[in-house]
Amino acid sequence: MRTATILAFLALLTACAPPVVPNSPEACAIEKVTSVPIRRLGKFWAVDVTLDGKPAALMLDTGATGSALTTAAQARLGTRVLPGRFTVTSAAGGTIYPRAFEIDRLTLGSETMERQIVPELFDAHPLGEGYDGILGMATFDKYDIEIDMPGNTLGLYRRRYCPAGPPPWSGPVGVFRRSDPALARGNRPMVRAVLDGRPARALLDTGATSTVVDTAFAVAVGGPGEPPAGGQVSEMRTVAATAKIWRHSFATLALAGTTLQRPALWITSLGMTADMIIGQDLLGRLRIWISNGSDAVYIAPAAAPAKAP
Repeated sequence: MRTATILAFLALLTACAPPVVPNSPEACAIEKVTSVPIRRLGKFWAVDVTLDGKPAALMLDTGATGSALTTAAQARLGTRVLPGRFTVTSAAGGTIYPRAFEIDRLTLGSETMERQIVPELFDAHPLGEGYDGILGMATFDKYDIEIDMPGNTLGLYRRRYCPAGPPPWSGPVGVFRRSDPALARGNRPMVRAVLDGRPARALLDTGATSTVVDTAFAVAVGGPGEPPAGGQVSEMRTVAATAKIWRHSFATLALAGTTLQRPALWITSLGMTADMIIGQDLLGRLRIWISNGSDAVYIAPAAAPAKAP
């Protein structure tokens, strides 16, 4: 009885604790919670996790609102199926309407996320061999996250309420607010780029191998609205759809303080997703900080490797 009373008292103290004041020293303190490697697996970047104590490899996908698990992984891991549960996950390729699975504990590094409800990926062929599913943005809601693709690292930090404070990086940093109506796309990281002099809404998508421009936006800056005769044409395959894409050399692309000359980018219809999807071909040069507490996205060129003494 005495233990129960003490626990109840501590819970009351927690509930009565004053809220953190935004931009205060407490709110702006940077505290790393855990850090894990990301590794190249086929065409994508994998993060090793445990699901209810069993190892699994998930594709890091900032273009997906939530995580998902393949049918084969569910069978191997014995993850519970939620009968009658309807789950929706938005990704760059569309919307998936699958069965839902329940995971009691998803562990990443030293952190454990309790009770994850994830949809089923019926057809996992775009992921390739070795993947058990995707690791999307909803899993990180309680953290600020840092993705350093050149450094092959994913870091989780205490959620900061510090819109006035940039990440702990040196040099110029681009900051993009989710309060900007043009960048309000749920929990996915949106930034502004400039393609051939025209501002573009760009989604940072670690689940995309290449940078893609929406057809309507490409036409607005003088690009082709359909595959040109004799041009380079291919297919873009996602977990939700397959689309025809064609390549075009634009004049300039400005992003994160860097201007690329004559970038050859793919074109296809992205619907309402964004004007552009920034894929691994460009993200491989960047560091990304997604502050869920400050409701902001920060990007900067990757740090130069240290020189040997």
